[in-house]
Amino acid sequence: MLSPGMTRCPYCHWNLAATINEDPYHTSYAGPGGAPPSGYAVPDETDYQSEAARAHHYMVAVASAPTIQTHEVQQHKIVIGIMLGAIMLLALLLIASGASLLYYTKVTRPAQLHTQATAIAYANHLVTLHHKATAQALATQIVQATQAAIRQKKAASTAAAQATVQAQATTTALQNLYTMSTRSRPAISAPLLFETGQKWDIYPTRDGGGCAFTPDGLHSSVFKTGSYAPCFAHATRFRNFALEMQMRIEKGDEGGIIFRSTNHDKSFYSFRIDRSGVYGLILTRGDGYAIPLIYDQSPFIKTGIGRTNTLTIIARDDNIYLYINRHYVGSASDNSYRIGTIGIMAVNRQHATVASFSNLHIWRL
Repeated sequence: MLSPGMTRCPYCHWNLAATINEDPYHTSYAGPGGAPPSGYAVPDETDYQSEAARAHHYMVAVASAPTIQTHEVQQHKIVIGIMLGAIMLLALLLIASGASLLYYTKVTRPAQLHTQATAIAYANHLVTLHHKATAQALATQIVQATQAAIRQKKAASTAAAQATVQAQATTTALQNLYTMSTRSRPAISAPLLFETGQKWDIYPTRDGGGCAFTPDGLHSSVFKTGSYAPCFAHATRFRNFALEMQMRIEKGDEGGIIFRSTNHDKSFYSFRIDRSGVYGLILTRGDGYAIPLIYDQSPFIKTGIGRTNTLTIIARDDNIYLYINRHYVGSASDNSYRIGTIGIMAVNRQHATVASFSNLHIWRL
């Protein structure tokens, strides 16, 4: 039973719909007229019914309270179970994530780093090999070029040395040729101060030139520019010989020795020198055309006016060797003339020229 005025059950803690009014001392009025006295509340039947309904409701509430309480507990259990499942799932996820992170950290990442390091090391190795190969190739090229340069230098040095040796040997041989050709008694020796049987041309020219014997030798003089004055020894005729004669340019330009002259003294060879130190071997044809076979400068020539130079010619078949002051200076090979007379000449290129000749020696070879 509940106390009057209570709105909540102290046992089940449920709220009641309304206040239950109970009067344990209430009795029915049986006074006259059937009406209650003034100020007295007569209970209505509806009130009894309401009270009965509330009592019934209370009893139902009391009866159903345990059931409601069990349903709420079950709901709390379900919520707690869901929360526990979620927590366990989150824990599993965290464990899985940790395991994955641990696996990545301990296994996958080191493997990747190792692979990357291996790839980088391999690439560096390839680059190193490439650099080494390039350096080796460059070094090989440098070595080969150096060796080739050394070989070329050695070859050039060897060739130069061989050329020098050969030139020296040739010079020595030609000097020996001079010595062998002039060591015997000459066939003709003439001072050229007068006639000694060679039948030299002695003649004057209109301008005062020509050929003449003088106290210092046989003179050839020419005063016409671009001309020469030959003096032939008509009693001479030589094929292979060695001829030596001293010549001095008294004034003018050039003088020389004539040999193997043919065709009435118009075709011949001549060995000439001028006052500047130039010498030449000239082929003169019958038509007067001159061809230089040798034309060069020699340090063995005594240059200037009034200087005496010794000229030597060695003729062996087609080969002609020239010497100045007993030094070999040059040679040529030509078969235009093989035999002929000898002579002397003065050449006027730009100036009136007088050349004197003396001490003629001829050896037959």
